[in-house]
Amino acid sequence: MTRKWIAVWTSSIFFYFLMYLFHWPLFPDMLGVEPRFIDISGLFSQVACVEDKVHSGSSYMHATEVCTYVYTKSLYIAISFVGGTAAVAVFLGCIQGILVLTALVQISALSLRDITKRGALFFVALLLSPPIMLLLERGNIDGTIFLLVLLMDRLYRERRQWALVVAVLASLIKFYSLPLVWTFLCGVKMWQKFSFLFLVGPVTVFLLQEIWWMRGRTPYPTDSAFGNPMLGKYLQPGGSNPIIDLFVGLSVCGLAIAVLKYWEIKKGAPLKLDFIANAENSRIQLLTLLVIVHLTCYFLTTNYDYRLIFLVAQAPLILELMEFTRKHKYIYCINTLVIFWFSFNVGLLQPLGDLAIGFHTVLLVKVLIVNRRKIIEVFVSAK
Repeated sequence: MTRKWIAVWTSSIFFYFLMYLFHWPLFPDMLGVEPRFIDISGLFSQVACVEDKVHSGSSYMHATEVCTYVYTKSLYIAISFVGGTAAVAVFLGCIQGILVLTALVQISALSLRDITKRGALFFVALLLSPPIMLLLERGNIDGTIFLLVLLMDRLYRERRQWALVVAVLASLIKFYSLPLVWTFLCGVKMWQKFSFLFLVGPVTVFLLQEIWWMRGRTPYPTDSAFGNPMLGKYLQPGGSNPIIDLFVGLSVCGLAIAVLKYWEIKKGAPLKLDFIANAENSRIQLLTLLVIVHLTCYFLTTNYDYRLIFLVAQAPLILELMEFTRKHKYIYCINTLVIFWFSFNVGLLQPLGDLAIGFHTVLLVKVLIVNRRKIIEVFVSAK
């Protein structure tokens, strides 16, 4: 890494531990009342609750209904074998935070080697944004999924069978990773497809049962498209309606498409979304995997703000691989900053972040459509 990227990494790690030591003083309303790494420690306490109730005579099914939240049963079973204390939760949370920040800086450094000071400040602003600090402070499991996606990407071309194992593992922890498993069908022979279906089919059925089991176990409507639930809650302060959420979400995407068309037709500035001629297959592959996860979260499940971790990693890849003009790069960067600083805990300003996410998502869909042949070629070549 260059000196600028080393400075970005150092400042991010320093800020992270500074916030940890002083219990996140810059985000008191968001984080100040929670124990550190509450997601990891919460999982440990939920597993302990299940074990206590089972020992007291309750059935395992009843115990999981009472004690657990919205994680898959397979994750609870795995943790019950490992066990954990508050000290272990702190250790795991710190390690995950360091690994996540290091991975994000490394991806950015490889994409934008000759970055300017302004570009470095842009990525620091993303790394230190409230959603990413929320993920790191909570020790959120989505950080682990992000690291598993990166590991899967590294193994995809060299040890494909192990990459499949990592993808299945990620899916068993968080079901929105399941579409990544099905990318392994690209470029395989017919008998291999049957073998794949024989192995992965039961996992898919199991996860669908898990999704059904988890319905209604969250304060947010997991059965509502454009989850969390987008702008619908501003129209209905007293609650959420899936129909209104769906309508508003589709309206946001429609507005984004209309604005992009207006920009291309009236302004005479067509937005080129083709990959550059010398784009590396490995970078295209990583971007595609990250986009698949984002689209799954956005359209099919609750799009909690800490899942913006997948967008942080996309940003440098988009700037590296797209044939953007300087004006388009500025607009993309501004829209990305709006996503990360106006999509969480900002009251009536939150629709700005929701709209920006809608525009970004439409852009990603268009990238997949425009470059579909190249993407398929990349995944087929990795067989």
